[in-house]
Amino acid sequence: MLSSLKAARLRRLGSQPLRAWLLTFALLAACVVFADQVGESYPLRHWLFFRYLKYWAYCGAFACASMVSGLRLVAALGCSALTLAENLFLSFACGVLLFALGIFAAGICDLFGPVFFFAWPVLLCAAGGFAPWRTLARALRQLRSDLPGGEPSIWPRTPFEVARAALVGLGILGIYLQVLTPENVSFDARWYHLGIAEQYAVRGGIERFPEGWYLGAYPQLATWLYTWAFVQPASLFDRVSLASHLEFVLFLATIPGIGLLVKYLIPAERMRWVGCVLFLFPSIYLYDTNLNSGADHVLAFWAVPFALSVIKLVSAPSLRSMLLTSLTAAGAALTRYQAIYLLVPAGLIVLYMLARSRKLMLILPGCAALLALTAPHWLKNLIFYGDPLYPVLHSYFPAHPFHVGAAGAMLGTYVPTRFVSSAILPLQLREALPVLFTFSFAPHNWGDYLQQPTFGSLFTLLGVALPFVGRAKRIWLLVGSCYLGILIWYLTNHQDRFLQALLPWMAACVVALCVRIWQLGLAPRLALTALVGLQLVWGADFYFSPNHVLIRESMIIRFAKHLRKGMEGQYASRFKHFGDFDSVNAALPRNAVVLLHNGDFRLGLERRAVTDQYGYQGALDYRRLNTPHAIWHAWHDLGITHVHWPRSENKDGDIDQRGRERAFREAVKRVTRHRKNVPGSFLAELAPEPPP
Repeated sequence: MLSSLKAARLRRLGSQPLRAWLLTFALLAACVVFADQVGESYPLRHWLFFRYLKYWAYCGAFACASMVSGLRLVAALGCSALTLAENLFLSFACGVLLFALGIFAAGICDLFGPVFFFAWPVLLCAAGGFAPWRTLARALRQLRSDLPGGEPSIWPRTPFEVARAALVGLGILGIYLQVLTPENVSFDARWYHLGIAEQYAVRGGIERFPEGWYLGAYPQLATWLYTWAFVQPASLFDRVSLASHLEFVLFLATIPGIGLLVKYLIPAERMRWVGCVLFLFPSIYLYDTNLNSGADHVLAFWAVPFALSVIKLVSAPSLRSMLLTSLTAAGAALTRYQAIYLLVPAGLIVLYMLARSRKLMLILPGCAALLALTAPHWLKNLIFYGDPLYPVLHSYFPAHPFHVGAAGAMLGTYVPTRFVSSAILPLQLREALPVLFTFSFAPHNWGDYLQQPTFGSLFTLLGVALPFVGRAKRIWLLVGSCYLGILIWYLTNHQDRFLQALLPWMAACVVALCVRIWQLGLAPRLALTALVGLQLVWGADFYFSPNHVLIRESMIIRFAKHLRKGMEGQYASRFKHFGDFDSVNAALPRNAVVLLHNGDFRLGLERRAVTDQYGYQGALDYRRLNTPHAIWHAWHDLGITHVHWPRSENKDGDIDQRGRERAFREAVKRVTRHRKNVPGSFLAELAPEPPP
């Protein structure tokens, strides 16, 4: 029947070839006419659409290279117990790790440049061979295998699935509109995530920061990915935008991962589009906790593949499953130190289950693999700075540079005492235990930020259902892991945005509890609908609200203004979001090494930079150097050729801070020459000889 209908359709098409071709040419001519007409008021070469299309082409290359190489790696491990969806998801995560490690290896070999930008994804795709492509083709066929008529199985069937799919679509659109404006880039992203990526691109490789910049010794997997964006031959706007899109791709991959994790919590249920629960955590829309080109959501991406690999390990312990777990754990550990929120709870579960199954010896190859995979962080720091976690272990390793008094200078700067308790451990625990139940209602943030509940309220409130739902052993286990992660968060650095690492786990718990409550009858369903509806309505306002006193507009309004500039003919101004150093760049030679005095940002400098921020680097303390002669030698030893400093003298702080500022001001008068006025600051060249 179907073949006869197809044959009749082909006969009709074949009988009218001339009419079809004429219609095609007419439509193409209409496109040309329309483009010509609109081009008079808004030339096509200025359309942002084509720029964003280019970013998506590059993101497609990144995703394809990660998936193909990851499929090859997981196949080599021989993890045959994975379903097709699990295989694709874990393979993509492993491929992202391979992509980032390759960037690091190329950086160590000083291979950064346009050739590497285009060659690296091509090499990964080629290294994958033909087998991964056959797996992807099988995945496409399977989408049409379980429903009559060839309808893809991921399509929503029921009204609830339609509603969830709609919420996912609206949530993704809402997040992406924020990503489209570079003003969405956070302070920390400009300070070091993107700033370091630009420094690596400028240097042509990964090198040590001569001043011992502490932030340059952080785990940097997200920064390595952004470095790939920064080595493309394009403008700063394009590089930052591509970096933001790479983060967005990892966020998109996180959404279906929620369903895979929930499937293990409630195996008998059909889990489709349950990733919509992510958008019931309204902090995801707010500045500094949203997708802002930082590393928080990159770490959150690793939460689900790490959990899945741990589940596979404890259900069927083997060397192969242990190595897969080490791969996903390394991805998290190389992204942020906050990975301990995930690694500690899961590690305890793994130890218990392996001891129970008498396979505890698997820990040894697992730890060895994890140590080797994370060597790009700890071994690099050990070689560059003498401390594998520089400067954290300065008491146990000969950290360098690390001036006398640097440990005390870290307090309140590198170590934010506002979010770290100084009490002894028993008192810290007594202080932390109530926070386990109030963290979602009592914000822990800087005073400039919105002080309202924006994260985890549903997770906290739905916990009351745990004693009343049956078959919830796995849910109890994941909820307990989340609370242990929250406890570690509070004892280490309890700023709200770091909890994004636990967001996928919390979202999976919320979904599982909602399903179990729904199965208990009409009254619980009505109460659950009221609670979720209240959270949905409450959180909807935050999308249009600013989260910072200095940012008085929501990012969606900033995006609208970004687009409106094109319609108003202000084409160039759309790309001037990072023009702080335009006048400085114009006055500097390409090989300059610039000292940024107390400068937070280096993004856009496009030169090698050195910072002298007290408490964030271990080489410079003007209070101890004291004399212009000593300061000149310190700057010269760091390779500094130019000095950039603000016009107004900073008179804040205690007497020591004012003394450091006075010593700098006195030195800069005597050890520099050819001073130039740039907007709001001075720029001068370091004298070739020291003063007497």
